[in-house]
Amino acid sequence: MVFVRDHFGLSIIWHESIVSVTILSAAIFAIIAGPLSDKIGRKKLVIITNLVFLPGALICGLAPSKEILLFGRFVLGIAVGSAAMVIPIYIAEVAPINIRGRLVILNQVFLFAGQWFSSLIAAIFATFVNKDYAWRWMLGIAAFPALIQMLGFAFMPESPRWLVKKGEDEKAKIVLKKLRHSDETVEKEFTAIKKDVEEFENQKVTGYVWLMVLKDKNCRRALTVGTMMWIIHQFSGINSVCPVSSIDLFIIHSCFYSSLCLLYR
Repeated sequence: MVFVRDHFGLSIIWHESIVSVTILSAAIFAIIAGPLSDKIGRKKLVIITNLVFLPGALICGLAPSKEILLFGRFVLGIAVGSAAMVIPIYIAEVAPINIRGRLVILNQVFLFAGQWFSSLIAAIFATFVNKDYAWRWMLGIAAFPALIQMLGFAFMPESPRWLVKKGEDEKAKIVLKKLRHSDETVEKEFTAIKKDVEEFENQKVTGYVWLMVLKDKNCRRALTVGTMMWIIHQFSGINSVCPVSSIDLFIIHSCFYSSLCLLYR
Protein backbone atom coordinates (compact mmCIF):
# COMPACT_ATOMS: atom_id res chain seq x y z
CA MET A 1 0.00 0.00 0.00
CA VAL A 2 2.95 2.33 0.46
CA PHE A 3 3.76 2.01 -3.25
CA VAL A 4 0.09 2.07 -4.33
CA ARG A 5 -0.62 5.18 -2.30
CA ASP A 6 2.26 7.05 -3.87
CA HIS A 7 1.54 5.75 -7.38
CA PHE A 8 -2.10 6.88 -7.43
CA GLY A 9 -1.79 9.74 -4.93
CA LEU A 10 -4.45 8.18 -2.72
CA SER A 11 -6.36 10.08 -0.07
CA ILE A 12 -6.91 8.48 3.33
CA ILE A 13 -10.45 7.45 2.31
CA TRP A 14 -9.24 5.76 -0.88
CA HIS A 15 -6.38 4.12 0.99
CA GLU A 16 -8.75 2.66 3.57
CA SER A 17 -11.31 1.65 0.95
CA ILE A 18 -8.81 -0.31 -1.15
CA VAL A 19 -7.60 -2.16 1.94
CA SER A 20 -11.01 -2.87 3.49
CA VAL A 21 -13.10 -3.67 0.41
CA THR A 22 -11.50 -7.12 0.21
CA ILE A 23 -12.51 -7.86 3.81
CA LEU A 24 -16.03 -6.59 3.11
CA SER A 25 -16.60 -8.76 0.05
CA ALA A 26 -14.92 -11.72 1.79
CA ALA A 27 -17.34 -11.42 4.72
CA ILE A 28 -20.34 -11.30 2.38
CA PHE A 29 -19.28 -14.22 0.21
CA ALA A 30 -18.18 -16.36 3.16
CA ILE A 31 -21.87 -16.35 4.12
CA ILE A 32 -23.02 -17.03 0.55
CA ALA A 33 -20.45 -19.80 -0.03
CA GLY A 34 -22.02 -22.18 2.51
CA PRO A 35 -25.42 -22.57 0.77
CA LEU A 36 -23.70 -22.38 -2.63
CA SER A 37 -21.40 -25.29 -1.81
CA ASP A 38 -24.44 -27.30 -0.72
CA LYS A 39 -26.07 -26.57 -4.05
CA ILE A 40 -23.27 -27.11 -6.58
CA GLY A 41 -20.73 -29.14 -4.60
CA ARG A 42 -17.51 -28.48 -2.70
CA LYS A 43 -15.14 -29.31 -5.55
CA LYS A 44 -16.93 -27.14 -8.11
CA LEU A 45 -17.00 -24.18 -5.75
CA VAL A 46 -13.25 -24.46 -5.05
CA ILE A 47 -12.55 -24.47 -8.79
CA ILE A 48 -14.89 -21.50 -9.33
CA THR A 49 -13.18 -19.71 -6.45
CA ASN A 50 -9.83 -20.07 -8.21
CA LEU A 51 -11.38 -18.92 -11.48
CA VAL A 52 -12.41 -15.75 -9.62
CA PHE A 53 -9.03 -15.41 -7.91
CA LEU A 54 -7.12 -15.47 -11.22
CA PRO A 55 -8.74 -12.40 -12.83
CA GLY A 56 -8.92 -10.67 -9.45
CA ALA A 57 -5.16 -10.88 -8.99
CA LEU A 58 -4.49 -9.87 -12.59
CA ILE A 59 -6.88 -6.90 -12.39
CA CYS A 60 -5.07 -5.68 -9.28
CA GLY A 61 -1.64 -6.18 -10.80
CA LEU A 62 -2.52 -4.44 -14.09
CA ALA A 63 -4.88 -1.78 -12.67
CA PRO A 64 -4.49 1.51 -14.60
CA SER A 65 -6.47 3.51 -12.04
CA LYS A 66 -7.51 3.46 -8.41
CA GLU A 67 -11.11 2.64 -9.40
CA ILE A 68 -10.02 -0.50 -11.26
CA LEU A 69 -7.78 -1.46 -8.36
CA LEU A 70 -10.72 -1.08 -5.97
CA PHE A 71 -12.80 -3.34 -8.21
CA GLY A 72 -10.00 -5.91 -8.40
CA ARG A 73 -9.68 -5.95 -4.62
CA PHE A 74 -13.44 -6.55 -4.35
CA VAL A 75 -13.16 -9.49 -6.76
CA LEU A 76 -10.30 -10.92 -4.69
CA GLY A 77 -12.51 -10.71 -1.60
CA ILE A 78 -15.11 -12.88 -3.32
CA ALA A 79 -12.48 -15.59 -3.79
CA VAL A 80 -10.98 -15.18 -0.32
CA GLY A 81 -14.33 -15.40 1.47
CA SER A 82 -15.54 -18.36 -0.57
CA ALA A 83 -12.28 -20.27 -0.11
CA ALA A 84 -12.21 -19.58 3.62
CA MET A 85 -15.61 -21.24 3.91
CA VAL A 86 -15.47 -24.17 1.49
CA ILE A 87 -11.89 -25.46 1.71
CA PRO A 88 -11.97 -26.45 5.43
CA ILE A 89 -15.33 -28.13 4.77
CA TYR A 90 -13.90 -30.06 1.83
CA ILE A 91 -10.85 -31.16 3.82
CA ALA A 92 -12.98 -32.31 6.76
CA GLU A 93 -15.34 -34.30 4.52
CA VAL A 94 -12.63 -35.98 2.43
CA ALA A 95 -9.92 -36.66 5.03
CA PRO A 96 -9.72 -40.00 6.90
CA ILE A 97 -11.22 -39.83 10.38
CA ASN A 98 -7.94 -40.56 12.19
CA ILE A 99 -6.13 -37.55 10.66
CA ARG A 100 -9.08 -35.26 9.91
CA GLY A 101 -8.37 -32.81 12.71
CA ARG A 102 -4.69 -32.57 11.84
CA LEU A 103 -5.40 -31.86 8.18
CA VAL A 104 -7.94 -29.14 8.96
CA ILE A 105 -5.47 -27.50 11.34
CA LEU A 106 -2.71 -27.89 8.76
CA ASN A 107 -4.80 -25.72 6.45
CA GLN A 108 -4.56 -22.91 9.00
CA VAL A 109 -0.83 -23.50 9.44
CA PHE A 110 -0.30 -23.09 5.70
CA LEU A 111 -2.41 -19.92 5.67
CA PHE A 112 -0.16 -18.19 8.16
CA ALA A 113 2.98 -19.65 6.64
CA GLY A 114 1.73 -18.16 3.39
CA GLN A 115 1.37 -14.76 5.04
CA TRP A 116 4.96 -14.93 6.19
CA PHE A 117 6.23 -15.94 2.75
CA SER A 118 4.12 -13.27 1.08
CA SER A 119 5.79 -10.67 3.30
CA LEU A 120 9.18 -12.06 2.28
CA ILE A 121 8.26 -11.97 -1.43
CA ALA A 122 6.94 -8.42 -1.06
CA ALA A 123 10.22 -7.39 0.58
CA ILE A 124 12.18 -8.87 -2.34
CA PHE A 125 10.09 -7.01 -4.91
CA ALA A 126 10.33 -3.79 -2.88
CA THR A 127 14.13 -4.10 -2.77
CA PHE A 128 14.99 -5.24 -6.28
CA VAL A 129 12.13 -4.01 -8.52
CA ASN A 130 11.34 -0.46 -9.56
CA LYS A 131 8.75 0.95 -7.17
CA ASP A 132 6.38 1.77 -10.05
CA TYR A 133 6.13 -1.96 -10.83
CA ALA A 134 6.93 -3.62 -7.50
CA TRP A 135 3.37 -3.34 -6.14
CA ARG A 136 1.98 -4.75 -9.39
CA TRP A 137 4.09 -7.89 -8.96
CA MET A 138 3.11 -8.14 -5.29
CA LEU A 139 -0.58 -8.23 -6.23
CA GLY A 140 -0.40 -10.03 -9.56
CA ILE A 141 1.73 -12.95 -8.40
CA ALA A 142 -1.26 -14.26 -6.42
CA ALA A 143 -2.59 -15.60 -9.73
CA PHE A 144 0.07 -18.33 -9.81
CA PRO A 145 -0.92 -20.30 -6.67
CA ALA A 146 -4.57 -19.91 -7.68
CA LEU A 147 -3.76 -21.50 -11.04
CA ILE A 148 -1.85 -24.35 -9.37
CA GLN A 149 -4.72 -25.06 -6.95
CA MET A 150 -7.31 -24.95 -9.74
CA LEU A 151 -5.37 -27.45 -11.84
CA GLY A 152 -4.79 -29.67 -8.83
CA PHE A 153 -8.46 -29.70 -7.85
CA ALA A 154 -9.43 -30.84 -11.33
CA PHE A 155 -8.07 -34.26 -10.29
CA MET A 156 -9.63 -34.28 -6.81
CA PRO A 157 -12.84 -36.20 -6.03
CA GLU A 158 -16.08 -34.63 -4.89
CA SER A 159 -16.93 -34.77 -1.19
CA PRO A 160 -18.52 -38.16 -0.36
CA ARG A 161 -20.75 -36.50 2.24
CA TRP A 162 -22.08 -34.05 -0.36
CA LEU A 163 -22.73 -36.93 -2.77
CA VAL A 164 -24.70 -38.80 -0.09
CA LYS A 165 -26.63 -35.62 0.65
CA LYS A 166 -27.60 -35.44 -3.04
CA GLY A 167 -28.65 -39.10 -3.11
CA GLU A 168 -25.56 -40.22 -5.07
CA ASP A 169 -24.78 -43.15 -2.77
CA GLU A 170 -22.93 -45.27 -5.32
CA LYS A 171 -20.71 -42.38 -6.39
CA ALA A 172 -19.99 -41.67 -2.71
CA LYS A 173 -18.88 -45.28 -2.21
CA ILE A 174 -16.63 -45.10 -5.29
CA VAL A 175 -14.98 -41.94 -3.92
CA LEU A 176 -14.50 -43.52 -0.50
CA LYS A 177 -12.91 -46.60 -2.06
CA LYS A 178 -10.42 -44.40 -3.89
CA LEU A 179 -9.62 -42.52 -0.71
CA ARG A 180 -9.61 -45.35 1.86
CA HIS A 181 -8.55 -48.53 -0.03
CA SER A 182 -10.36 -50.76 2.47
CA ASP A 183 -13.85 -52.19 1.90
CA GLU A 184 -14.50 -52.55 5.62
CA THR A 185 -13.50 -48.95 6.32
CA VAL A 186 -15.51 -47.72 3.33
CA GLU A 187 -18.69 -49.50 4.43
CA LYS A 188 -18.34 -48.34 8.02
CA GLU A 189 -17.69 -44.72 7.08
CA PHE A 190 -20.45 -44.70 4.44
CA THR A 191 -22.96 -45.96 7.00
CA ALA A 192 -21.88 -43.26 9.47
CA ILE A 193 -22.14 -40.53 6.80
CA LYS A 194 -25.54 -41.78 5.68
CA LYS A 195 -26.87 -41.78 9.23
CA ASP A 196 -25.45 -38.35 9.99
CA VAL A 197 -26.90 -36.83 6.80
CA GLU A 198 -30.34 -38.32 7.50
CA GLU A 199 -30.31 -36.96 11.07
CA PHE A 200 -29.25 -33.54 9.81
CA GLU A 201 -31.99 -33.50 7.16
CA ASN A 202 -34.58 -34.45 9.80
CA GLN A 203 -33.43 -31.56 11.95
CA LYS A 204 -33.59 -29.31 8.91
CA VAL A 205 -37.20 -30.27 8.24
CA THR A 206 -38.21 -29.39 11.78
CA GLY A 207 -36.49 -26.01 11.44
CA TYR A 208 -34.14 -26.34 14.40
CA VAL A 209 -30.78 -26.76 12.63
CA TRP A 210 -29.45 -23.51 14.07
CA LEU A 211 -30.15 -24.79 17.58
CA MET A 212 -28.10 -27.97 17.13
CA VAL A 213 -24.81 -26.26 17.92
CA LEU A 214 -26.19 -24.56 21.02
CA LYS A 215 -27.81 -27.73 22.35
CA ASP A 216 -24.68 -29.84 22.01
CA LYS A 217 -22.39 -29.31 25.00
CA ASN A 218 -19.11 -29.88 23.14
CA CYS A 219 -20.10 -27.67 20.21
CA ARG A 220 -21.30 -24.94 22.56
CA ARG A 221 -18.05 -24.95 24.52
CA ALA A 222 -15.96 -24.97 21.34
CA LEU A 223 -18.02 -22.10 19.92
CA THR A 224 -17.51 -20.07 23.10
CA VAL A 225 -13.74 -20.62 23.14
CA GLY A 226 -13.43 -19.94 19.41
CA THR A 227 -15.50 -16.75 19.55
CA MET A 228 -13.65 -15.39 22.57
CA MET A 229 -10.26 -16.12 21.01
CA TRP A 230 -11.20 -14.15 17.90
CA ILE A 231 -12.54 -11.26 19.99
CA ILE A 232 -9.27 -11.14 21.95
CA HIS A 233 -7.40 -11.45 18.65
CA GLN A 234 -9.12 -8.36 17.23
CA PHE A 235 -8.84 -6.26 20.40
CA SER A 236 -5.12 -6.99 20.55
CA GLY A 237 -4.66 -4.95 17.36
CA ILE A 238 -2.62 -7.74 15.74
CA ASN A 239 -4.02 -6.92 12.28
CA SER A 240 -2.10 -3.65 12.30
CA VAL A 241 1.20 -5.53 12.33
CA CYS A 242 -0.06 -8.70 10.62
CA PRO A 243 2.52 -8.81 7.78
CA VAL A 244 5.45 -8.85 10.19
CA SER A 245 3.83 -10.89 12.92
CA SER A 246 2.73 -14.05 11.15
CA ILE A 247 4.65 -16.15 13.66
CA ASP A 248 2.67 -14.48 16.46
CA LEU A 249 -0.54 -15.26 14.59
CA PHE A 250 0.59 -18.85 14.14
CA ILE A 251 1.14 -19.16 17.90
CA ILE A 252 -2.23 -17.56 18.69
CA HIS A 253 -4.12 -19.86 16.34
CA SER A 254 -2.17 -22.92 17.43
CA CYS A 255 -3.34 -22.19 20.99
CA PHE A 256 -6.87 -21.71 19.71
CA TYR A 257 -7.03 -25.01 17.85
CA SER A 258 -5.27 -26.83 20.67
CA SER A 259 -8.00 -25.56 22.99
CA LEU A 260 -10.65 -26.92 20.65
CA CYS A 261 -8.89 -30.29 20.47
CA LEU A 262 -8.84 -30.50 24.27
CA LEU A 263 -12.55 -29.67 24.41
CA TYR A 264 -13.37 -32.51 22.05
CA ARG A 265 -11.30 -35.13 23.83
